[in-house]
Amino acid sequence: MTRSDLDTMDAKVRARNLAMLGVVVIVVLTALAYSRVPFFDFIWDDESYVTNQSVLRDLDGLKRLWIPKETPQYYPVVFTSFWIEYQLWGLNASGYHVVNVILHILNALLLWMVCRKIGLPSTASWLIGALFALHPVHVESVAWITERKNVLSGFFYLASAWAYLHFQGLRDGEIESESSKQAWGWYGLAILGFVFALLSKSVTCSLPAALILVMTYQRKQFSVSRLLPLAPMFAIGLLAAINTSIIEREHVGAQGAVFDHTLPEKFLIASKALLFYPGKIIWPQPLMFIYPRWDIVATNMVGWWSVLVVALIGIGLIVLYCKGKRGPFIAMAFFAGTVFPAIGFFKVYPHQFSYVADHFQYLASIGVIALFVMLANHWIKEPKKLLMIAAAPLLAFSILTWSQSGDYANLEFLWRSSLAKNPDAWMAHNNTSSILLRRAESRQLNGEPADELIEEARHHAERALEINPGLHTAHSNLSEALRLQKNYAEALHHITRAAEEKPPWYEHHWQQGRLFELTSDPEGAIEAYRRTIELAPMHASAWLDLARVLVQAQRLDEAATEYEAILELQPSNFTALGTLANIRAEQERFAEAESLYDQSLQAALRPQDQVQIAMRLAILLMQCPDDSVRNPDKAIFLGQQVVKATQGNLPNTLDVLALAYAAGDRFEDAIATGQQALDLARQLNLEDAIPEYERRLEYYRRNELPDMAKPRQP
Repeated sequence: MTRSDLDTMDAKVRARNLAMLGVVVIVVLTALAYSRVPFFDFIWDDESYVTNQSVLRDLDGLKRLWIPKETPQYYPVVFTSFWIEYQLWGLNASGYHVVNVILHILNALLLWMVCRKIGLPSTASWLIGALFALHPVHVESVAWITERKNVLSGFFYLASAWAYLHFQGLRDGEIESESSKQAWGWYGLAILGFVFALLSKSVTCSLPAALILVMTYQRKQFSVSRLLPLAPMFAIGLLAAINTSIIEREHVGAQGAVFDHTLPEKFLIASKALLFYPGKIIWPQPLMFIYPRWDIVATNMVGWWSVLVVALIGIGLIVLYCKGKRGPFIAMAFFAGTVFPAIGFFKVYPHQFSYVADHFQYLASIGVIALFVMLANHWIKEPKKLLMIAAAPLLAFSILTWSQSGDYANLEFLWRSSLAKNPDAWMAHNNTSSILLRRAESRQLNGEPADELIEEARHHAERALEINPGLHTAHSNLSEALRLQKNYAEALHHITRAAEEKPPWYEHHWQQGRLFELTSDPEGAIEAYRRTIELAPMHASAWLDLARVLVQAQRLDEAATEYEAILELQPSNFTALGTLANIRAEQERFAEAESLYDQSLQAALRPQDQVQIAMRLAILLMQCPDDSVRNPDKAIFLGQQVVKATQGNLPNTLDVLALAYAAGDRFEDAIATGQQALDLARQLNLEDAIPEYERRLEYYRRNELPDMAKPRQP
């Protein structure tokens, strides 16, 4: 072996060791920067994608998630990843977060490999990957589980790019190959990766255009044979983009006046976005979940400064390109082309909140990062010096990423941090109000004071309406706050406004019904509940509320019809079975009543509910005028079970058992049990119950049945 061979081997070993060190540095620094994320909770939209997503639950769901409109967006590869994770760790948020972080790290390493494959210098390639991994603008894509769309599509996008560049290198003879089949094998992998990227997020449709930019940078000659392999990618990408545009508009809800912009307005939005995103790469402070939404006035000529700046930058880049300095033009063309679907020319659902969002530039940021790294590489010739200078931004980005990730710890922290940075974020005000209302209602149910929470929730709902007067959910939240403050008339006004602003929305009509009840308007409540059911036939709570109000209004036939409808939806609904049994007893349909009570007893899960139904059934069986239903022995058995279940500590259960004994001609037992009920009532100072128990005891002592007055209910 010659000295030259030894030197070559030594160089390869050093290169391999440096590469391993580079991998370790990216992995460790990124893991440290995102070290808090695995301990975070689910946040906004995660309920639609994971926690409340039915397609993740079983094998049938795995099939359905591949059907358009079965999920919020048609990204079946994303939902398949969620499906697998749900089978592994259910709704433990940590697992989903860890996968996002791992995918982001892999993307940084893949980006490094792609840059090397393009032909960028080794140190610069590594630095591009490292800056991509640690830049805080990517926190939103990594720390938000729903943005699995970004990190997963990014993985397949970069893997496809690397495979295609390898295919191209094999065809051009730049890489040694034993056969042409090997090249086409890599091409097949590139196509497969591209399809998977599109099925994770369709913004990746720009990949074939990006590959043409790479060819331009590499100064390769364009020819039919070179461009033809990209044709299928362009066709597939176009179909995916059209499909997403339709779903975004018709299924996700990106339609309405808020999305309708004139062409000049779209140019203004796009130009501001094209300046905004690189600005956040250069100076990532402040970063926020909801940026202020720009006021776009096309008639104000001063506002066209952004269009002028973008045009001047574009002209400058073209001039540099014509002078042979292609890099800046190609880098910014990649950035603009990749971010293009989200800058205002197409309807995108989040644009109703803000025209820009950090996660929109996850892949596009590569162009800006690469531009600045390559400029630094041009000015600083020595790799070691370049790395030493780059250490400062890498450290700063690591700290900023660690700090920024804290905004995503949980839903309330997300909205409060958003308001701290953008006080006019109406969505954050509204969603904070929703969280506070849920907490306040929970406190009230536990008998704890909640006045401060309710007042704060009311303030946030009112602030949301100041900023966005037509926000139906804010009217709904304000109505709820007013209801909890017992201001029913004003609460009814706001829920009516909500129903007017968002017709038809069943929840608003349901809340209307509750408020009509509280304002003693049963007819209004009945109408509101019927409207709710019309809009949401599976809304069991609205069915139950409607039936209950009909019972209170003594419209028993109508109530019975509603309860029967509920039981068609939920055959084991304890409340519907028990109340319908009461109605059938009132209607003297005693056999049906007995059967329904038996079913209700089987359906009742809580001991107190079982006791209540058993008492009602016992009363029916001991007092029923229909001999085919009257059954004192069964009534005695039920009474004994009820007393046993309550350990003889409730006077009314003893009273029912005493009545059952009397109905079965067991008067000595009736006297003893009735006396126990009376003694216990006296111990508990139940002044209203004592006279009735004394009267019944007198009947038992005369071996007579008392009148049919019903015993006191628990």
